[in-house]
Amino acid sequence: SVVLMGIKGKTVNISVTALAASNLNLLDYTEAFDNAAWTKTGGAITADFAYSPTGTLTADKFTAAAGYGAHNMSRPGLTYSGDHNWAIYAKKDNNRWAFISADGVSFNYFDFDDEVWGSNPDNCSAVRVGDGWWRFTHPRNMPGGTFAGCQIGVADADGGAIFTALGTEAILLWGAHLMTGASAAVYQAVDAAYTGRKLVYCAAFDLADESFITDWRHWFFDP
Repeated sequence: SVVLMGIKGKTVNISVTALAASNLNLLDYTEAFDNAAWTKTGGAITADFAYSPTGTLTADKFTAAAGYGAHNMSRPGLTYSGDHNWAIYAKKDNNRWAFISADGVSFNYFDFDDEVWGSNPDNCSAVRVGDGWWRFTHPRNMPGGTFAGCQIGVADADGGAIFTALGTEAILLWGAHLMTGASAAVYQAVDAAYTGRKLVYCAAFDLADESFITDWRHWFFDP
């Protein structure tokens, strides 16, 4: 649903295009990776550590734990079928390499220093969004019931998702998005679990500049 408000002495024409169901973010807590909905393996999240691509202090920091093993964040318990896209914003903190995986099987490595994917990018994309931030996307077409890992983590090299960490290796994360369809959609923030809730689209409008000052976002409320 969309709510339009009239402002005295000002006429604002707003054109609204409904988002297709295939573009809706299937995740929740998309900017709160310290929430228990996100599993941290071999590492920990520091919430609201850095400024996000939108300039708000809402980006989280993932730091590897010292020792040998995998060092990542994931979203367990998800299944899907057909075309899906797992996307998340990432930025180098002090670690050169990061990896992303939509299914927990195909791992794709990105070199922040050289700004290139490693040897097995699996149709992944990395879009620069400013201030050192990138939006990573991993598209996958999977049979029904396949585990959707939605993983991102640190690595020590191309192909090095499992390594001995010093306990300082870190990347910055923000804005997770899982969607159906063959291509990635515009990021939509989701603040809490949405199952069984109503959906409302919201945007802030600057009356002086006559333009939106934030991207479309959506929140949920109990019916």
